[in-house]
Amino acid sequence: MTDLVIAVLAALLVGWLLRVRNRRRSAAQAADGRVEVSCMLRRDNGRWKAGRLVRDGGGLSWKPAFRGAAVSLPGDLRVETTRRVSAREAISMSPRAEILACDSAQGKLELGVLPEDHPRVADLLGT
Repeated sequence: MTDLVIAVLAALLVGWLLRVRNRRRSAAQAADGRVEVSCMLRRDNGRWKAGRLVRDGGGLSWKPAFRGAAVSLPGDLRVETTRRVSAREAISMSPRAEILACDSAQGKLELGVLPEDHPRVADLLGT
């Protein structure tokens, strides 16, 4: 019985922490107009790289999480398809993530985003 009570309390705590995190993100974005979303990027069927999708006054870009320069993304980037993560991709990213296959005049790329960030990314991409 005590195990059940502890599990319920832990679930409530996790839910509360997630709501607080989402509220803080929304407040920070509203304050300065800069929008950042954690995601994974893959170009030309290469490797998945962790980073952040950023929209500010200069347009849409992707910043790597660890090292390297920010990559400017094309302005005509659009989502073609959405799919679930494959078993092989689940090794390098969250199995809960969704893959957005995008296309532009400069070529194709894929973004891996968590389901709770999907609406925010769709707004960034204008879809």
